[in-house]
Amino acid sequence: MWICQKCNTQNTSKFCMDCGAAANAQAADDLPPTVVGFQPSFAPNQFQAQNQPQPPPQNQPNFAPPAAAFPMNASAKSKKGLIIGGIVGLLMMLVGAGVLAIAFVIPYFTEQSRLKSAVSTTATSLVPVEFITSEPKNPRTFQQSKTYDKMQLLQASQNLPPELKSEIKDITDAAAAEYTDVVDANRKVPLQIFKFSSPEIAFQKCQKISDALGDTQNQSNLEVSPTYCRVMVNKGDNISVITSLYGFLIVSAGKRHDAVAAEMWAFDKLRD
Repeated sequence: MWICQKCNTQNTSKFCMDCGAAANAQAADDLPPTVVGFQPSFAPNQFQAQNQPQPPPQNQPNFAPPAAAFPMNASAKSKKGLIIGGIVGLLMMLVGAGVLAIAFVIPYFTEQSRLKSAVSTTATSLVPVEFITSEPKNPRTFQQSKTYDKMQLLQASQNLPPELKSEIKDITDAAAAEYTDVVDANRKVPLQIFKFSSPEIAFQKCQKISDALGDTQNQSNLEVSPTYCRVMVNKGDNISVITSLYGFLIVSAGKRHDAVAAEMWAFDKLRD
């Protein structure tokens, strides 16, 4: 027999028949207080130190430097170099294309346009009414005093150099004029223009005349035209100028400045 220390009930078993307490259980008042929860693993002052904001270190910036302050890596440098190189290469290509256009393409199409225009140009249209010499100290004005058509020019061909007579058989058109200085009537310049069936034939005629005359002043200039040939023959105080261009043969004679001026006026009209 034992008396339960909680409810004072007499019991014969190991547990109280009234409250269920064990036979050796102590009274509730004798038990120590029970604390429910977890004990911290650190001291209170340590907890406070961890949760308080820390002051920034002295003499050090509390911000990150801008991205430009960091050196670029090799990949970024390589990419930038490729972009710059591509731009430079493109500019060089554009400049090269411009140079080629100026040096070759534009002159080629200009030459083709002039050759096409020369087909419908008549010899008479190249004969100026008057012309002015480029004599440095005393420019002179010459006016037409006589004109010749194709047949008249062939009849008057006795005035042509022998080397030129044999080369005017294949002409398709011709015209000529005689010019007189408005101040000195004795100063005259004949201008004769022959048109051939093609620029190549006129060029060949000019070359043959040059070879026949043994001329040392034969001038061919591809920058002017592939069909350009110019022969200058000195005869005492006078000069003969024979020029091939675009299928035409331009022949003038007289004082040096006078003959060259007459030839250049016809030449410029043909080029225009």
